[in-house]
Amino acid sequence: MNILSHGCMGKMSSATAQAINNMPGLQVVAGVDLYPGSKDYPVYQRLEEVKEDFGMIVDFSLPQSVKPLCEYAVKHKKTLVIGTTGLQQEHNEMLREAAQHIPVFASYNMHLGLYYLQEVIRESLKYFKEWDIELVEQHHNKKIDAPSGTAEIIMAMIKEAKPETTFVFDRTVREQARQKHEVGVSCIRSGDIVGIHHLMFGGENEYFELKHTVVDRKALSNGAAKVAAWMAGKPAGFYEMKDIIADIKAGKM
Repeated sequence: MNILSHGCMGKMSSATAQAINNMPGLQVVAGVDLYPGSKDYPVYQRLEEVKEDFGMIVDFSLPQSVKPLCEYAVKHKKTLVIGTTGLQQEHNEMLREAAQHIPVFASYNMHLGLYYLQEVIRESLKYFKEWDIELVEQHHNKKIDAPSGTAEIIMAMIKEAKPETTFVFDRTVREQARQKHEVGVSCIRSGDIVGIHHLMFGGENEYFELKHTVVDRKALSNGAAKVAAWMAGKPAGFYEMKDIIADIKAGKM
């Protein structure tokens, strides 16, 4: 499977391209980026300029790229793998519409460890949902969206377990004690932190904490390469990380 890297000059795309090229049967043959630079493959500014033959697009760029990517992929019958964060409901609707015609995979993260963290959080909320909850997510200083895609998933899980929840991002604008229904969310952007997600449950005289730390982008890029390999040859449809996990549990991977 020949692959096009969309948003290829970004850190995540660069690491993913290297991981993909280490996978048997996969190769990045071209890239697209608004600000082209030097790569081991040709880089273009627009999808329509690409001359190389490819069957899959792997995207780590910006949410506004979803619409043109879907239109191009459907028109040219390309498999689409989206790892971009910060997507809104409208983007998810575009992807699901495209999935009626082509194979589409979309995930806020490509790391199995973070998926397992979500499973642990879901179970923990059965026991600690009445405790004070604080969520802290930390990423590098180049990350644009906040909160992170993974943090948004965790927030949705908390909201599902506690429908009355309101999320507080800034306590400095008021002077009052913490309310029972509040969940604090802190977003830190500093240095070259790849990704840290830290969930804290505060009870009386005790605390319970869950934390996942990514120390190298290889954890994410290797996951993205596994997704690309898994998606090769898939029929039209919408796929998520839970589908890969199901194959892992079934011993198919």
